Amino acid sequence: MDLKRKGNQTVVFANPPVILSSYSVVGPKEGQGPLGKTFSKIWEDQLKGEKSWEVAESKMLEQAMQGAIAQVGVPMDHIEFMLAGDLLNQMISSNFAARQMALPLIGIYGACSTMALGMAVGSMLIDGGFAKYVLVGVSSHHDTAERQ
Repeated sequence: MDLKRKGNQTVVFANPPVILSSYSVVGPKEGQGPLGKTFSKIWEDQLKGEKSWEVAESKMLEQAMQGAIAQVGVPMDHIEFMLAGDLLNQMISSNFAARQMALPLIGIYGACSTMALGMAVGSMLIDGGFAKYVLVGVSSHHDTAERQ
């Protein structure tokens, strides 16, 4: 079998995937910072009307995923996989967001590398012919992570 690799560390894509959109949702402090104008959506408060930080984080991830989908206009039933992760036990925020969106989740446990890992694995799913569209995301809410 021919490997789709060049050397020990480089993967070569026969059908290179394309990033179709991006969407970011942040809290008020991030919105007030030097990158504030670059974010897609800034929440006015950290809980966004939810009763717990964990539910708020899940809603934040779901809103970011929905925003990315809306920018492209791909129907939800065309997305084969959601690759996501967060800093909570059992990736609770990612699991709840995937459940709400009715998407199969490939959970990524990578802490700071979660987004890069998700994009790499998602790219391989597309290049390998296992999916045409994948959704990749990561979430971190200061108040949920600080509790752990």
